[in-house]
Amino acid sequence: MKRIVSIAAFILLFNGSVSAQINQSSDVEIPQWQINAGLGTMNSMYWILNLSKQYYSNYDLDKKNNVFLKVEKRLGRRSGLGLNYAQAGVDVNAVLTIDSVFNNDLQRYVPTEVAFKYRTQSVNLRYNFHFSPSSKWDPYMGIGLGLRFNSVDASVSNPLKTLADLNLDIPFITFTTPGADLTFGVNSNHFSDKFGFYAEFGMAKALVQAGIQFRF
Repeated sequence: MKRIVSIAAFILLFNGSVSAQINQSSDVEIPQWQINAGLGTMNSMYWILNLSKQYYSNYDLDKKNNVFLKVEKRLGRRSGLGLNYAQAGVDVNAVLTIDSVFNNDLQRYVPTEVAFKYRTQSVNLRYNFHFSPSSKWDPYMGIGLGLRFNSVDASVSNPLKTLADLNLDIPFITFTTPGADLTFGVNSNHFSDKFGFYAEFGMAKALVQAGIQFRF
């Protein structure tokens, strides 16, 4: 939660700073290559699975790190083209109380325990447009198109229930789909011409992301 608040607060604060500094002259050199590495939060699958909490007891929802790696080659002063890699995941371990069954051998009700694991990775070709490439704050907008590689693993520990009984007959499925992202962000060039940080907000593996940046 502290990381979410910190990243969100940063996004709000830099908007004011950008507008104040966007027109200031600067001697920041526009890089030919840029590499970003960051972490994100607020994944859509986490929200969807969290809605199922009302049907379970002992609902344990474990969100995995949303990791981002980006490489960009400048095509001109304001435009750049590159590759984005991102990954995310969610684990769920829960007890489905409404499907508890009485076991005559054990002489007690046996709860239905469900384990669900979701993993997703994406590789996108991305175009970025930089609004103020030579300033200390470099706001930009980017759009990417590519592929999503997803996997789902589900299991039920109750011997009296099967995955088919719970409409979870997907012991292991890997499926690939088209993917896309659309984000607004800012690069900070305050530290040096070679090193800084970035932050983005929008449609991606995470709603908010931030990290470090290397330029050369």
